[in-house]
Formats: sequence, structure tokens, C-alpha cells
Amino acid sequence: MTKSEKSLSFKSLTAVFVFFHRLIGVLPLENRDFNFLSSQMLLIYFMFIGLLISVMFLRYCITRLIQGAVELDSVFVTVMATSTIVRYYILVYHRFEFRDAIDACRDIWEDCTPSEHQIVRWFERKSWILFKLLAGSGLLINIFCSIGSIVVRLPPDEPNGTERRMLPYKWFIEDREYYWMGYELIFGLQVLILHHLTVLTATVDTAGPLLMLLSCGFLKALQERFFAAAVSNEKFFIEDKLSYQPLLTSCSKFHQNVLNLCRKIEVIMRMIFMVQLMCLGYNISLIGLKLAGNDPERFQYIPNLVLCLCQLFITQWAADYLLEQSEGVATAAYFTTLMSLDPRIGGLLLTVITRAQKPVQITAGGVINLSVERFGNLITNAISFFMVLRSFTA
Repeated sequence: MTKSEKSLSFKSLTAVFVFFHRLIGVLPLENRDFNFLSSQMLLIYFMFIGLLISVMFLRYCITRLIQGAVELDSVFVTVMATSTIVRYYILVYHRFEFRDAIDACRDIWEDCTPSEHQIVRWFERKSWILFKLLAGSGLLINIFCSIGSIVVRLPPDEPNGTERRMLPYKWFIEDREYYWMGYELIFGLQVLILHHLTVLTATVDTAGPLLMLLSCGFLKALQERFFAAAVSNEKFFIEDKLSYQPLLTSCSKFHQNVLNLCRKIEVIMRMIFMVQLMCLGYNISLIGLKLAGNDPERFQYIPNLVLCLCQLFITQWAADYLLEQSEGVATAAYFTTLMSLDPRIGGLLLTVITRAQKPVQITAGGVINLSVERFGNLITNAISFFMVLRSFTA
């Protein structure tokens, strides 16, 4: 056993994720419950910040629409920010189920061997990469917008006047040009609030993938148990048929625990994914209609489209991993079967194989199955629709 295998624990594996989920109030502080004052204060604080962000974005967007100045960028960003806040509120609503899911992951982790811990860790690293990608991109955007507003100056309103300063973001105050004493206050407020939005986005968008990828690791570990048992089939058969039974009983219970965890994940994430798909579909349609038109500046929205497609893929890829690994359990259990084994042992294997033939399927709203195949179908249909639309407008 290596040193890394000895030192690896569930607490160290999920330390960063648990910290940020405690920070935004969807997990209680260590050795506390949700009624603890500090946990309640963190929850109230971030819920207020979420409401403030939504109001700021929506106010500016609605004001511009009333004025007849439709800004695609403004609508796009408003939908994305509001979607994040709504998903955060849904996660808050399911915070007790989320806590139970984390506890279930911890219990299943304790049933794994050190070598199986490494398998689970390999899957968990994918959610860690996703978290760093989301948090890093949000921080970079915030930094570049802040630096840009400091460096770029607008010409003065009057001859021989002073140059005008800009705020990093359009929302909150309609006029972006400032040269009064309150500029520094509004500048700092905008940067601070957008950092909060980055934390919320990175944390909420990795909640589901983290649970699903941990489940993938557990299912992969179960497959390895079955394959290891298949290799030693002959030895067990020669010595004692029933010596096989404790191993298969533990595998069956392990499989049941993982399936119960997956059901909890489905309950927590179904509405979160539904909101995300609806908002992404709206933004993709908005940009697609723009690209299908004849506006000479329409191609500047391609980065926004790429961003939407990346987010759409993120909602599908972890669910696809879970679908694949849950299907793999049936294959692994099949290779363990021996026709000459005791009927009680064969019954356990048959139960596992039968249940694993119905793979774990995460859905959006209980109606849309999530998978990479679904992602490909959505993209194909969207391209076909907008190509037809462009042929009509041409």
C-alpha cells in the first residue's frame, strides 16, 4: 500500500467542494446542523447577494427594453446570471437532500478499499478540473473587465474638459461614465458582487457533477470487484462454493447503496438541469436568430454561442459517465457467473445483472434524458433549424 493510498480520505478528497458549499450555505458547518447561527447567516447572506444580482441585471435589461434599445449582450448576460441564481435557490431548497447525498458518499467511501479509493479519486479529479475551469474563467473575466474600465477613458463632454471614467459593467447604474467621488464605491461594489457570482456559479455548477462522478467511481470500483472475483472463480469453486457468497453479498449491498445515492442525485438535480437547459436553449435561439440574419456584426456573437454550447455539454457529460458506468456493472457481474455455483449465489448475481440492465439515467425535469448522445442530437437539430431559417431569410 502506497503512502498516498494510506493518507487519502473522503474529507481530503472533497475538502474544497465542501468548503465552498458550506460557504454558500447549502451544507452545514463541520459538526453542526443547518440551525447553527453561522450556517444560517451564510445562507441568508448569499441568498441576499443572489437576489441583489438578479435585481441589478433584470433592472438594467428591462429598462433598456422599455427604452427600445435592445442589446443582445445585455439579454444574454442577464439570462445567464439569473439562471445561476435560480439554480442556487433550487439547491438551497434541496440542501437537506444534498447533505444526505454527501453523507451517503462518505459511507460508501468507507466500504471501499484503498485501491478502490484511487479509482474514485480518478473520477473526482474531473469535477475538480471543472471547478477550476469555471472559477478561473469567471475570475479572469472579472479582472479583465476591471482593468479595461481603468485603462480605457472616454473623451470629455466639453472642450478642455476632463476625460470620463467607465465602470466595468453596464448594469446597476445606467450611465457607465463617471467622474464623481462615488465612482470608486460603485466600482468596488460591482467587482465584489461579480466575485460572489463567480463563487456561486462554480459551486452550483459542480454540485451535480461531483455527486455523479463520485457515483461513477463507486460503480467502477464495483466492476473491479466483480472482475477480480471472476479471475478467482476456479479457486473458489474447488475449495468451497459457499465461500463465494460473502463477497457477492457485499457487492450486492454496495450496488444497492450506490443506486440509492443515484436516486438522491436525480431528486436534487432534475429541476436544476431543467432550468439550465431552458435558459441555454433561450440564449442559443437568441444568438442563432442573430446569426441567421443579415446583420454585418452578427459574427461577434459567436464566442457567446461557443460559451452556451460548452455549458450545454457540461450538463450532459457527467450524466453520460454515470450512464456508462452503471451499464458496465451488468457486464462485470455477467463474467462472474458460474453455472455450477450454489443457487443462492446465482440468485444474487442474477439480481445484480437484472437491476444493472436498467442503467442510471439522470434527467432534466424528469422528461429529458441527459447524455452526450442527447447533446449531439440537440446540436444537430439546432443547426438544421437555423440553416432552414437562414435559407428563408436569404
